[in-house]
Amino acid sequence: MTAARRYHTATLLSNGQVLLAGGEDSSSDTIPTLASAEIYNPMFGTFTATGSLTTDRELHTATLVGGSVYAIGGRSGSSAGYVFLNSAESFSGGTFSVVSGTLNTARTTHTATFLQNGSVLISAGFGSGGALSSAELFNSSAQSFSFTGSFSDSTVFP
Repeated sequence: MTAARRYHTATLLSNGQVLLAGGEDSSSDTIPTLASAEIYNPMFGTFTATGSLTTDRELHTATLVGGSVYAIGGRSGSSAGYVFLNSAESFSGGTFSVVSGTLNTARTTHTATFLQNGSVLISAGFGSGGALSSAELFNSSAQSFSFTGSFSDSTVFP
């Protein structure tokens, strides 16, 4: 890889390549989160740097919807302190862009499931108050998030 990273995402693109985005640099003493991204080409076994996330993030999700990858939530910072994120961004054509909508609840280590209707179900994870039992839907066309309910057991996490 072009950068040592862990807690990043790896998303299979429609062209067979893989987008690796964010994570943290565990080789640094301060363990900072990363904004860098790269493309893995399995045909040639190569990694190529490609743009950067608009916000450094780790423990986020990245879901392919149509031709875009949506990086949602996660956390930013370093071992000195992390901030939970409610932001999202899209990757298309080699460029990251901020998504206009934000999660209703900032979260990390959540799940993101692409649904047949084209939306993405964002569920559970952790926020500033601990484990989350809430879920949200992301509408990529409107670039918006909406609350969709909660688990009956608040100890559920992905």
